[in-house]
Amino acid sequence: MSTYVPTPVDDWLANYSGPRKSRSPKRADGQSYGAAMTERKRNMLASGIHPATSLALRAGLAESCGTCTHCIVSSNGNRHWFKCNLVPITNGSGTDIRLKWPACIKWEKGDGKEERFRAH
Repeated sequence: MSTYVPTPVDDWLANYSGPRKSRSPKRADGQSYGAAMTERKRNMLASGIHPATSLALRAGLAESCGTCTHCIVSSNGNRHWFKCNLVPITNGSGTDIRLKWPACIKWEKGDGKEERFRAH
């Protein structure tokens, strides 16, 4: 007769209390996750850093992410998110960009697709 030896999986199952709940709506400082991310990105823009690429903003250029060739649309059914293909694309909101953000130093003229974006 063999003796049962607990495995790490058994330890994990013993402490498992069901499906994890979604992220807490408030952080320790009272801000929601989304509000904290928005504030962080605004601070980066104010410092002259692009929030998506972490590159310097392009000085003296009135262009934006929406007119850049690196701006792409990620979609899931009827929902659309704008991403920059200069950085790894994720399914999370942390890599979303806004079409109105000022261009970074890697900005390249797009092919006119920005008008299509504005229709969404």
